[in-house]
Amino acid sequence: MVSTLSRIIPLYSGKIIIDGVDISCIPLSRLRLAVQVLPQEPLIFEGSLRENLDPRCMFSDADLWAVIEMCGLGQHFSQNTTSSSASSDGEATSGRGGLDFKVLSNGDNISMGQKQLLCLARVMLLSPRILIIDEGMFMSFVHPGISNKLQQEEGQ
Repeated sequence: MVSTLSRIIPLYSGKIIIDGVDISCIPLSRLRLAVQVLPQEPLIFEGSLRENLDPRCMFSDADLWAVIEMCGLGQHFSQNTTSSSASSDGEATSGRGGLDFKVLSNGDNISMGQKQLLCLARVMLLSPRILIIDEGMFMSFVHPGISNKLQQEEGQ
């Protein structure tokens, strides 16, 4: 389904209509921004928190902080400091690093929950029209307050 919605796999017959529009008429780049997938296995890049959230450098710091707060990551990455830090066990320490916090390969220095929230924040920055998310993963990793926020966004 995801491959068909993203037009990775072409339709051989029929059409997909979303909000009254045939998706074959939407430019591919626009369609792929409008349809986002929150993966079960978080995809984390080695680099700064900023690079993980906004790999295309499309958003302002204010936009990044708004989504960080919305996803409940503000307590983990304070915007008041710029030095990267991790505790002795490799976990991100509270209030360290800001947008320059160095994320290790595969996010080895942040928790699984933080990885999932980071992926959610990345997707939410794009304000997709359609967000595809596995319910089991959603319930396992996402805070109830974020669930409420997504439901509010859905109503807009």
